[in-house]
Amino acid sequence: MPERTIQALFELAINWETQARDLYANFANLFNHEPKVSTFWIQLSKDESGHIDVLKDILKKTPTEKRLMEVGNEQWNSVTRVEGLIKEASTRKVLTLDNAYELAHQLEMSELNTLFKIFVNDYLPDEEGHKFILSDVKEHIERIMKFGKEYTQSQKRRINVRSIY
Repeated sequence: MPERTIQALFELAINWETQARDLYANFANLFNHEPKVSTFWIQLSKDESGHIDVLKDILKKTPTEKRLMEVGNEQWNSVTRVEGLIKEASTRKVLTLDNAYELAHQLEMSELNTLFKIFVNDYLPDEEGHKFILSDVKEHIERIMKFGKEYTQSQKRRINVRSIY
């Protein structure tokens, strides 16, 4: 079992955000024959890069003694659930826009964003920073929800990934 410190929790979260960024960048490539769809995935990937920067910055500003504190069971249980979801996402086959969107929706509506908000609220001392970052996360979620409404489920099922052969 990995160390259950705040430092370890941040490192895991940075890794998750990195995996999400790379996943969305891959989706942009897979759907590059659909410019509007590809642009959506590129923006999500950029959002994730911003989340990585925020987490790294908060971690850097967190005093060493606080970084070495143990994480409570409730937060660590959330970590375990997110880890499972991330592992599942990395192995799931994506053939259509519907597959990709559902995977992104699952990731973003999971405890991943809940943990991100905990990091911001618990470890970022600047109240104005809270508002800005949480507004950014809200905008990120709204972008996903809006995109999901732009296509019916049957339309999303008909948009296939580009053939790589």
